[in-house]
Amino acid sequence: PPVRVSTRQVYENVPVDLTNRPKGIRFFLRKLARSHRGGGRVEPFNRLQEVTLRICPRLGEVVERMRRCGCEPVSMTGSGSAFFTPCASRKEANVIAEGLVREEIGDVFELSSNVPNDD
Repeated sequence: PPVRVSTRQVYENVPVDLTNRPKGIRFFLRKLARSHRGGGRVEPFNRLQEVTLRICPRLGEVVERMRRCGCEPVSMTGSGSAFFTPCASRKEANVIAEGLVREEIGDVFELSSNVPNDD
């Protein structure tokens, strides 16, 4: 979305205990692989999202508009302000992308990837 948020401001507002519960990328990739094999939808996590949305309520409005377009869950990249949602199929991604374009919330990109199976 065309909303900027200061990375410095986000990190200045991070609770000290936020970084005491580390989760690596392998945790996310395993969950993603399971979801692609019928294990339910993956729930991405970003511990900075709550902080960023508190600092910049306009981004919270973007998240709500994305949810109205079928994005669930909505996750933020880094300290903001880009967001994404995993989709079960290209068709679902196309429908959601069309809704987001109609909402005029910012640039919309559809991406796909292969999930490694390291079980």
